[in-house]
Amino acid sequence: MKSYIERIDFKIERKKEKEKEQSLLIYKNIVESENIEKERNNFKPSKTKILFVGESRPFGGTFFYDENSNLYRYTKEAFKKAQIDFSILKFKKMGCWLYDVCKEPINHIESNSTKRKIIEKYIPDLISVIKDLSPQYIIVVKKTCMEKVFSAILEIGYSANINAFNTSFPSCGNQKKYIEDLTKILRTIL
Repeated sequence: MKSYIERIDFKIERKKEKEKEQSLLIYKNIVESENIEKERNNFKPSKTKILFVGESRPFGGTFFYDENSNLYRYTKEAFKKAQIDFSILKFKKMGCWLYDVCKEPINHIESNSTKRKIIEKYIPDLISVIKDLSPQYIIVVKKTCMEKVFSAILEIGYSANINAFNTSFPSCGNQKKYIEDLTKILRTIL
């Protein structure tokens, strides 16, 4: 049986390993940020009809435009359910584009109040993007922590459930709800 000190030493070592893993992921995200934004912009349509607004790209390294994230997977399912053929290229051809409010991943942050503060600092950038693009429709993909984002969109002239929509993010048991909500929105606007 391990002694108390051995158990504490093990916990300290495990904590150090986790901190090192997080530091490496943070570094990787900073280095890859420029490449990811270039990739995102490669899929930006010449005229944006539907702007999807996300919180941030995932901390774990997946990305919608790499076709390997939950958002990609469940968005594809919703388009399929709405009987709309889906691929990243068709998403672009339909005038759809995903813009993330935050420049850095924040989904690994546990505190919702911290997330809200980070999101709030980027709202002016989002509003500028919306004014430049003038999308016909906006779909905010996440309700928790994104309340001020949706409010800001309404304040600049969009109307809830007419040309601005807010869905849950497809995780933590909300996958089915996201598919249902997005399918309903797509059937209404396309």
